[in-house]
Amino acid sequence: MREYEIVDTNADNIGGCGVCGRKPGRTEGHRRKCNWLKKRYVEGLRFKVLRSREFGDIGVIEYALGSHAWRPVEAEGYFVIHCLMVNRKHKGKGLGALLLDSCLRTRRRASAEGRSCHKFR
Repeated sequence: MREYEIVDTNADNIGGCGVCGRKPGRTEGHRRKCNWLKKRYVEGLRFKVLRSREFGDIGVIEYALGSHAWRPVEAEGYFVIHCLMVNRKHKGKGLGALLLDSCLRTRRRASAEGRSCHKFR
């Protein structure tokens, strides 16, 4: 593993990932969020975890297609970022940008493969 890696979560691996600063499986809040995410993946929600070789899971980004946003926005054809978090002990290292770049790579990869993917500006 490089110093940092981004883990694309899914229903099978989310239980072993840190969620919003919570260690895997240690709290009721973590279990509830994981269960909620498992239901949202089929709707197109994406949840990526930033993992440090030295410190473990230190950040997340949660986003979905605008047509599936649960906030009152008109964002058809766009991604809506619901949450972007990096542990404050790691600020100033460009890690938030790393997470944002992962969204752009996902969009570009889907477009290159000819899959339906909405604009992301």
